[in-house]
Amino acid sequence: MKHIIKKPEPESFLNWKYTDVKVRRGNAKWSRLSGAKRASIKQELLESLCKEQGYICCYCESKLIKKPCGQNDFHIEHIISQNEAFKNNRPELIFDYNNLLCSCQCNQSEDEDHQCGMSKGNWHSDDMVTPLQSDCETRFRYTKFGKIKPLDKDDKGAQETIEKLNLNAPILVSFRLALMNYMYYSNSEILKRTTDDRIKLEYRSKDERKNKFNLVQKIPINTFFAGTFILGAYNPFDL
Repeated sequence: MKHIIKKPEPESFLNWKYTDVKVRRGNAKWSRLSGAKRASIKQELLESLCKEQGYICCYCESKLIKKPCGQNDFHIEHIISQNEAFKNNRPELIFDYNNLLCSCQCNQSEDEDHQCGMSKGNWHSDDMVTPLQSDCETRFRYTKFGKIKPLDKDDKGAQETIEKLNLNAPILVSFRLALMNYMYYSNSEILKRTTDDRIKLEYRSKDERKNKFNLVQKIPINTFFAGTFILGAYNPFDL
């Protein structure tokens, strides 16, 4: 999970909220933003969310791919759902830009494997780990089998977040395994742990690269499944 820093909301979305009577009164549902008249506003909002996230899912970091005719396989996600917002008498959260993210998947059928926002549904907990928390990247680790686990085994919030968001869905585990394999063998590069416990990118000979166990036991790294890597001191793969 990558830390997301929220940026100013789109001006069109902000102006619409100020001029729409129902939204201002706090009795409008999210469907208020649907329809042909507001399609451009919603599209600008979606684009803004995708851009500030680097076009990756807010939870699993898989790439958000645009499809023709707007049939994208991702959706606008509420950290605190509409149901929870109304239940706690906080309807303003429904259109609060700081409560909105972009998650993978959209309109999955019941027999499909749901993950991230589609799996989360209306669930919310004060212990939930969200991408808006500055320490979210330090709360998880990846095993050599491609699964995600809490960095601290006693971190119940991280464990519940993994379970509720189904972050160990088979397809996500497969993506992680493929990425780790790429890291081992691709482009004649190997990641090696340095003495200051950070990452150094080194080039090695073909013979040296044959030994896939050349990496140390734990490599701190924060990854994007989109195919780019941010090297850092967090999210260790448990090798």
